[in-house]
Amino acid sequence: MEEKPIIVGHRANSGRIVYWYKRMGVQYVEVDVSTAPDGRLLVQHGPPGTARATPIGRIAQWVDYKLFYRDPLLRPQPLRVWLRLIREKLNVKGVLVDLKSDVDPASLRREIEESGFDGELLFSTNDHRTIPGLSRELPGRTIIASYSVVPYDIVSCTRPSHASGIGLRIDLLDEDLAAKIRSAGYVLSSWTINTRSQALKALRLGVDIMISDRPDIVARTLEGAGRP
Repeated sequence: MEEKPIIVGHRANSGRIVYWYKRMGVQYVEVDVSTAPDGRLLVQHGPPGTARATPIGRIAQWVDYKLFYRDPLLRPQPLRVWLRLIREKLNVKGVLVDLKSDVDPASLRREIEESGFDGELLFSTNDHRTIPGLSRELPGRTIIASYSVVPYDIVSCTRPSHASGIGLRIDLLDEDLAAKIRSAGYVLSSWTINTRSQALKALRLGVDIMISDRPDIVARTLEGAGRP
């Protein structure tokens, strides 16, 4: 991996976000990948899985998804196509592929090979059952086990999957938890770091991968703190 910490532009799923990150000079971006009903791997986060209970709530949910989840307004692109576009348009050093649904590891490997992407690739998923297969199909890659809640013993929960990293929201991290993760030898990833105070917290806790909607703010904060 690159010299730490890595700043990753969050949800580069659409052309407008790719253009935004290009203007910032972002070197690493995240893309969300979901499996379509026909088995294709598409670059999209997708709406929240649980529909609201009322018609007004469902309308608000649809608006929230379209405005803030950063998926394309029209047809989502296959992963292989999007990786080529990102390499051509951004000339990034690396891409963090966040798996949002059950993904066949062999299909993912083939999609990456067909893309011709030659930068660094990292992977994250909250479906830890797929991590052993990802490790077999993508040897030597950083694979992050993501958590939306903190288990009683996060290291013991992660170890059976053979993940190489652990990912947590920045609000879930504290000094003891971060120290435990890092002392166990895991790469530490955190999201979504959008403010100066969050960036300073992540820096203090030794976060290796900082995922951000505002990588420009994070970069300026780290520069001011004397870090690359």
